[in-house]
Amino acid sequence: MVVTKFGRLVAGAVLLMAGGTAARAEEPSGDLFAFGAGYFDVFSQVNPAADFRFDYRSEPHWGFLRHWAGIEATTDGGFWIGGGIQVEIMPWKGLVLSLSSGPGYYHQGNGKDLGGPLEFRTTAEIGWQSSIGTRLTLSISHHSNADIYDHNPGVETILLTYQIPLENIFN
Repeated sequence: MVVTKFGRLVAGAVLLMAGGTAARAEEPSGDLFAFGAGYFDVFSQVNPAADFRFDYRSEPHWGFLRHWAGIEATTDGGFWIGGGIQVEIMPWKGLVLSLSSGPGYYHQGNGKDLGGPLEFRTTAEIGWQSSIGTRLTLSISHHSNADIYDHNPGVETILLTYQIPLENIFN
């Protein structure tokens, strides 16, 4: 049931993005450093924990496609490290919509058993970009092993993320 709801959310985000790639209200920031905090296992509540995420997001290619790499850690000793691709649009001035996905290594720690070390993270994000390129976003992520292991419970995380252009950090 949760996977179905999440799938509908992702499908809706993809449709929104497909309609918005032709016209951009504003150019996106260059390379970004993102850090966020949120709630791990928000829907099933089997192993809830605080979640902290740090991502690097490359300058966009073709105006809407970024590479990203990140690490995520929970207060129960679990962590995930990986990377992938992010599709991003800005259909109105300041509004940022994105969808990202990629594989990574998951270590359970004392937290939720996701079935194995190879886990995929998919994230839908909505946020606001300021005039200086910083962003504040709300995201929902899903970790899953895509049924490559016998056990695949998946987990959802809700996060609030602050993103800052690297040029703002180093200038």
